[in-house]
Amino acid sequence: MIKSLKFDIAALLSTVFGIGNIKYAPGTFGSAITFPLFLLINKIMSYAKISDLLNLFFIYFAIVLVLMFIANWSIGVYIGINKKDDPSEVVIDEVIGQLIAYMIPFVLVTYYYSDFISNIFSNAIVLSITSLIMIFTPFLFFRIFDILKIGLVGYIDSNIHGPVGIIMDDVIAGLYAGCTVCLLISSFLISVAYFAN
Repeated sequence: MIKSLKFDIAALLSTVFGIGNIKYAPGTFGSAITFPLFLLINKIMSYAKISDLLNLFFIYFAIVLVLMFIANWSIGVYIGINKKDDPSEVVIDEVIGQLIAYMIPFVLVTYYYSDFISNIFSNAIVLSITSLIMIFTPFLFFRIFDILKIGLVGYIDSNIHGPVGIIMDDVIAGLYAGCTVCLLISSFLISVAYFAN
């Protein structure tokens, strides 16, 4: 009974409450539900008046770390019982990677470009495009890095097995995606500033 309950909890967490059981593209659905979660996290921090960069960084880091511990336990139990190496229904790793992909450009824009944007670009179109880049491109690039297994993502996927390998390839894909979006946003804003002058 206890073993069954343990597996049920692990299955619930590792599949993110059953989202991973969607028949087609479960990883994509796992990534897609991350944006509302990201908005909720930021809404709570805004309500709690947490706006300092250092505090925000540590909270983001703590959230990712807690999720990684939960994922490590739940994936370990899940694959240990059903004897699958990297089951497609396990999508908690996608949630972690996708969160990282959103967090990195959010910090960049909020704390390094906010004054720059508000002072230089009062144009609503530029602000809208920047917002759209921040919403859609982290998702797009994360899925690209996660699916194509580029660079270190592919190395980890091929050489590190078990829960750690399942989690870490998505963490690296999230880092790649977040940094790529930062470059994209920076290039866009610099280009607009250049042509505006």
